[in-house]
Amino acid sequence: RSAESCHERLGMSLRELVGNEQVKAIVMDVDSPGGVTDGLPEFVETMRSLKGEKPIVASVNTMAASAAYWIASQADDVPGSPSGEVGSIGVWTMHEDISGFLEANGVKETLIYAGEYKVEGNPYEPLSDEAKAAIQAQVDTFYGMFVDAVADGRKRDADYVKSNFGKGRMVLAEDSVKVGMADRVASLEQTLNRYGASMYGESPRRKSNQARQNALRNARSGRR
Repeated sequence: RSAESCHERLGMSLRELVGNEQVKAIVMDVDSPGGVTDGLPEFVETMRSLKGEKPIVASVNTMAASAAYWIASQADDVPGSPSGEVGSIGVWTMHEDISGFLEANGVKETLIYAGEYKVEGNPYEPLSDEAKAAIQAQVDTFYGMFVDAVADGRKRDADYVKSNFGKGRMVLAEDSVKVGMADRVASLEQTLNRYGASMYGESPRRKSNQARQNALRNARSGRR
């Protein structure tokens, strides 16, 4: 399935969770090298529209790179696991020129088309300066969208993001907190415990609260 349809399903799931009265907080388990931009700005806009309804947490466990960080940066809380890393803020694409390979193998491609730029950037000939400039402009546009979204989500200005958020590199957990890319260093289990949940059944906090309530009930019963 396309990345766009995946983002659409994520958006619908997020809306359902926000609307579920039994859900106290939404904790995303983020571990991704990123992906394509199709549908991503739209999903990010869905996240923004739902902020304030209930906590949305992006637990970096253990990688939030590129598109994954684009999403994670929009959460209310971004904890990173001790061995985690975030960043890779940037956009790239590729042109592959296979004309030399085809010529060496006696193959000649003839493109028949209508529309001045219809076959611009095709792999059967070297990339022209004009085509490269057009592709670069698209990459720059998406990069601007990425930076602006991160700046908005992390409450920084765009210039600060460009200068301090890795410049396309990954940033380890402790350093990411120092520059504002993440909020604290915490494992997924520790993050779940903050909201009364656990990967291993009942959370320690919930057990402690239950034990305290049982002790109070027993004490009251003993006084009667």
